Amino acid sequence: MASNAPVSNDNSEVDGDDSDNDFNAEEAVEIDCGVVDSGDGSEVQCKVCWGGEQTRTNPLLNSCKCDGSVRFIHYDCLKFWLKQKMAVKEEPNQVSYMWKQFECEICKTPYPYVFKSNGIRYRLVDVDIPKEKNFLWLESLTFEKNSSRMVHVIMPDREHKSFKMGRGHESDLRVSDISVSRCHALLKYDADRTQNYYLEDNLSKFGTLVLAEQPIELEVDQTQAV
Repeated sequence: MASNAPVSNDNSEVDGDDSDNDFNAEEAVEIDCGVVDSGDGSEVQCKVCWGGEQTRTNPLLNSCKCDGSVRFIHYDCLKFWLKQKMAVKEEPNQVSYMWKQFECEICKTPYPYVFKSNGIRYRLVDVDIPKEKNFLWLESLTFEKNSSRMVHVIMPDREHKSFKMGRGHESDLRVSDISVSRCHALLKYDADRTQNYYLEDNLSKFGTLVLAEQPIELEVDQTQAV
């Protein structure tokens, strides 16, 4: 079996801020923001609260392909609307957040987790971050043809250091995708030595891949799946 691949851990957060931290490496889609003129002389209003005022932290967004009176929405209104569609599964050592649809209900344009405009990054997913616990944040990728979203926050301790990942009901972290095996991989936390996370493939049909961000040194006769 291939040896384990470490997964980085970080507990920083971005929410309507242009600060420089590791969460800035997330997908950030450039969209129009802070629009104050509709172009035809009509009053610009949020399609949810009907308000036209905006601030740096709560701008009016042109976040999808809608036009006319439903073109704009406040950042805070969009976050609130998406939160109503969120399902939460809480366990002692993990919390899972799921959205069956993470898109505009009118034009069906998928929303990103994070978007950037005028040099500022805005996060649409607003979840509870552990303040005094070691944790790992996992997000599903964004695909144009699949607007569902999933975020897992795992919080290992000395009693629970291994998490099953797969699409089976016995998995701790469920990933509903046909390419994922029932028990696809194991996510392990080394609490005693390195305090790192390791991803171990569980003889899955299509394998478990990790994007390597730095060179990996191999021992003689050692293989590494990345």
